[in-house]
Amino acid sequence: MSFQAYIDNIKAKTGKTPEDFKILAEAKGLLKTGVKAGEIVAWLKDDLGSDEDMLWQYTQRLRKNKNELIDREKGANINRISLNMQTCLLLIISLWLTGCAEMAYQHMKNDPARDAWQKPQGVMTKLAIIPGSKVADLGAGGGYFTWYLAEAVGAQGKVYAVEIDDTALDIINAEIKSRKLTSMKPIRAEPSDAKLPKPVDLVFSCDTYHHMQDRVVYFRSLQRYLTPAGQVAILDFHPHGFFSGVLGHGTEKAKVRREMESAGYRLVADYDVIDRQYFQVFSREKP
Repeated sequence: MSFQAYIDNIKAKTGKTPEDFKILAEAKGLLKTGVKAGEIVAWLKDDLGSDEDMLWQYTQRLRKNKNELIDREKGANINRISLNMQTCLLLIISLWLTGCAEMAYQHMKNDPARDAWQKPQGVMTKLAIIPGSKVADLGAGGGYFTWYLAEAVGAQGKVYAVEIDDTALDIINAEIKSRKLTSMKPIRAEPSDAKLPKPVDLVFSCDTYHHMQDRVVYFRSLQRYLTPAGQVAILDFHPHGFFSGVLGHGTEKAKVRREMESAGYRLVADYDVIDRQYFQVFSREKP
């Protein structure tokens, strides 16, 4: 999904832009040389209610790398930025969330730290996808789960990588060509319509539900894209902490169930696989 959603939530819930957060950090003296990552983590955790474990994971990931950022719209070569311990977390707030969607998607797709908490193998085990199945990855982003789904369905199956964000679809398209996959198809969806070409056995959605508007209407309409025994699997964040609370990056588990039931589904599985996320599977109500 578009990172503009995060920016909108920051402004709506805090009244501040990412640049405002940078100014706050400067006022705290956190941009000076020699500031340790622990000081930044403490600030974000204590003052902003951030998820400390997540912040440290980003710190450990970003401190090891240097990235050259290209402003694709202006064609400008932005100076090489050292993502060191002093600036990495502020970059997440000010730069990572503004205009650098490709960098963000690539980070989420390739970040080993995400594997540790997201537990993709555990998720795939619970899904128990049958080879040859047709699956839609709803809100595929940069394709983090899409490749796991493609492996599960095999060469005879099909995975539709459904996105409304062109940057994400560009990344997925490039990866499909690189891997020479024939079992995957990117789908440019609309916010109100997944635009799937054929019915699927599973609609999988990770970190997307909270972005969606008119969810009851959307999922009621989505039933036309499901096979008779088709299911919908939803993973989303518990709405706690900075990323889940201030950024609107989460929805209450019970609310998801109520909304899905209102849309004509019934809960068939509720898995406890991921600490910071819930994992629910729904089927259509029997007529």
